[in-house]
Amino acid sequence: MSGRDRNWTYLSVGIMVGQLVLLTACSVHRPSPEGLLISLTPSPSVILPSATPMRLPSPVPSTPTSSPTHTPAPPTITPRPTLTAEERWAIAKEMLETNGGCELPCWWGIIPGKTDWQSVKEWFTAIGGFVFEIPSPERLFDYYIDMSFEHNHGIVESITVMSEIARGYNSQHFAQDWRRYSLDQVLTRYGLPSQVYIQFVPPLEQDAPAYYQLWLVYDHLGFYTVYTGPVAYEPPIMKACLRFKEVWSIMLYLQSPRPGEPVLESPDLHPLEEATGMDVQTFYETFRQAGTAACLESPVEVWP
Repeated sequence: MSGRDRNWTYLSVGIMVGQLVLLTACSVHRPSPEGLLISLTPSPSVILPSATPMRLPSPVPSTPTSSPTHTPAPPTITPRPTLTAEERWAIAKEMLETNGGCELPCWWGIIPGKTDWQSVKEWFTAIGGFVFEIPSPERLFDYYIDMSFEHNHGIVESITVMSEIARGYNSQHFAQDWRRYSLDQVLTRYGLPSQVYIQFVPPLEQDAPAYYQLWLVYDHLGFYTVYTGPVAYEPPIMKACLRFKEVWSIMLYLQSPRPGEPVLESPDLHPLEEATGMDVQTFYETFRQAGTAACLESPVEVWP
């Protein structure tokens, strides 16, 4: 993650990444698409992607209609100023709020299965890369956003987004900036999930935190989200209240919908009802309400 010190990252990342690497294949590659909704012409000041679909130039004909009378000089490339951390945060905040005018599995105007990879790569390169470190006056950064893309034949196939706050700190901005992707908002925007999985992780050592990981899977739409947050460890049960302001990290996996194919294949995870006794319909009706006081409970013995 671009040289960041990983000593502060949550224990959750190690477990989740191990499970997700197999699911997202070679996500270190940065993909390809064709239907990019963001403006790909960066300027020296803060630039925000627009909701207008990108129109690619027409292909150059193989046979020119006329011969040039002279050899044209190569274009002059003027280096663009490096954006500050605050300017990059302004871009990230705007896109987290609007998503470039589209809905998941589209991400920041990038549509899996349609947007060309070269345009995506050029735009992110122009604004400083695929990793955003949100500034903080008290430490190196408040939280980060890391994006990776899989591409094939020049088109983006899938997108993986990971965002996490620093261990041991309360983020000043995370819950507010990611409000569009809070549990209640995702349930409200996208409806009943195809499946919900949950994992409760007891303390791995003395004074270590217990935590949960919650998967919302939307097979018919082509994406899933993963939330990580604290668990009350109270043997013989563990209790997760899913309050968004307490969430440590969010992960999204996005691809173009593939009818009849699950977006999360063969997960080695506990279905919600098996772990907690709550079915998906009841979960949906309960947690789409913002500020609900409901919690999920599971026996400690289920989680060795």
